Amino acid sequence: MTSRRAVLVAGLAIPAAARARAQTWVPQRPIRMVVPFAPGGILDQLARLIAEPMGRRLGQPLVVENRPGAGGNVGTLLVTRARGDAHTVLVGSTGPLAISPITEPQLGYDPLTDLIPITLLNATPLVLVVRGTSPHRDVAGLVAALKADGREVLYPTPGVGSPQLLAQEAFRQAAGFPAAPVHYPGSAPAVLAVIAGEFAFTIENLVLVAPHLSGGALRALGVTSLARAPLLPEVTLLQRSAAWGASGRMRPGRAPLHPPGTALLPFKANAGRRHHIPKQKHRVTNWAEYDAGLRARGSLTVWFTPEAIKAWKAEPRTGRGGQPTYSALAITTALTLRAVFRLALRQTEGLIGSILQLLGLDLAVPDHSTLSRRGETLEVARPRCGCAPVHLLVDSTGMQLRGPGGWLEEKHSSKRRRAWRMLHLTTDADTGQIVASVLTNRDADDGSQVGPLLDRVDGAVAAFVDDGAYDRDDVYAAVAARHPGATVVVPPRASAVPSDSVETAPTQRDAHLRCIAERGRMGWQRASGYNWRALVEADISRWKRVIGDGLRSQTDGRQTTDVAIATNVLNRMLELGRPEYVRIA
Repeated sequence: MTSRRAVLVAGLAIPAAARARAQTWVPQRPIRMVVPFAPGGILDQLARLIAEPMGRRLGQPLVVENRPGAGGNVGTLLVTRARGDAHTVLVGSTGPLAISPITEPQLGYDPLTDLIPITLLNATPLVLVVRGTSPHRDVAGLVAALKADGREVLYPTPGVGSPQLLAQEAFRQAAGFPAAPVHYPGSAPAVLAVIAGEFAFTIENLVLVAPHLSGGALRALGVTSLARAPLLPEVTLLQRSAAWGASGRMRPGRAPLHPPGTALLPFKANAGRRHHIPKQKHRVTNWAEYDAGLRARGSLTVWFTPEAIKAWKAEPRTGRGGQPTYSALAITTALTLRAVFRLALRQTEGLIGSILQLLGLDLAVPDHSTLSRRGETLEVARPRCGCAPVHLLVDSTGMQLRGPGGWLEEKHSSKRRRAWRMLHLTTDADTGQIVASVLTNRDADDGSQVGPLLDRVDGAVAAFVDDGAYDRDDVYAAVAARHPGATVVVPPRASAVPSDSVETAPTQRDAHLRCIAERGRMGWQRASGYNWRALVEADISRWKRVIGDGLRSQTDGRQTTDVAIATNVLNRMLELGRPEYVRIA
């Protein structure tokens, strides 16, 4: 828990007319501003700071009312059950609005449905503090003394489910000393207990303890944020403290984005009600062109071109050995027809023979053995990128080599070992074209194929976007070695930690961690453009619907040729006609 946030919210039971006139709504009597913690805390100070100017602007006074208890849940519940006329508002915080709904099954309210957010008031880091007269000057000294004492350490919190409690529990587990919380009705009495010498330390809101720090009553040892706090530039980061990783569960000098022992909050928006959200509807704006393109995909003239007929025969060879009968273009044309119409090699041979007969051409027909043999070493032209740097989207999928289908397994309730290959794809986010493809065995991991994929890309790369499986140092290194200016957009894993150079030379991954800490996962996805990665999943779906979900050839060489030809086939189909959508619902 790196920071604590304060937000002004109102009960959801506001009349519809009042919500419709939100811009011109005028209060009819004094407004009750409920602070769910004891007087003197940061939320209480913040509420009293904004109450007077807000009252002048609204024409009615704002009366601050403290309702502490249950880590802020009592006051929050009071607001959700208040009279629905928008004259009762809540100065909420992370605990009762985000943590308690996860940890308390019988909470009595749902912040997503019972409250309406008005505005974010502040977001400040938490600070590890000790008494001003304490002999401890750094985190390592404090932890060493707590461990040497051997007894269970007590620490104060502003209530169950508060960010302070989670931060101190994470600190306890990371440092490895026995401790137990003592809950107070708010932050102010918890801080006063530390000043009085009742507790050795606490982790509290920076704004609340700042006056005590300047007055010498408290001393700051570390902050929980990913960067140094402007108010305490000389105080080290807790994740930079070696004591933070002393338990062996964390790497020294680093701290996880989500401390161990805490429940990860869901980062997907509307996760609890997504099944009630209607599916979006879109309309194709270029239907005539797209319809013509769909028909052209089945036209033989698209795949059996005059260029192929002209270059059907192979050029004479001057070296030793027999003369080839068919050119590489002729073999490529035959295997392309096989991929488009999903034919076996013998049926491909029959199709080509009938085409040449209908055209009245006196050309030899390659038999199925020739197609199989030449396909082993055939060099297929790779896709070419445009002049501008491309935004690459990367993903992988499994391709079945042999084995029974899903229906037979379901019918006979049997699971047999299958042979699989992994297909790794790179797509241009702007054009939808497949830029590169690599076929590997089933044991090859995704990150190891970033280098081979980039080696097949002709031109500059502006961005490299992929999923969490690529959150590895060698992936960032492979991109930087080939395209130093490229942006790498990969979601850091839940246990991600900043690099050692986060303060002096932060990496791209450090920037992602900072953005996630400030905006959350969904906010990071929108800011970084990660959501565009869904387009490569659509390309994989298109591959399996058009080409198939398996490989017809048995040897590695022919399988590689089949994948290269299928890549060109899908790109050609996209050139014939690509739909353009607009959302209508």
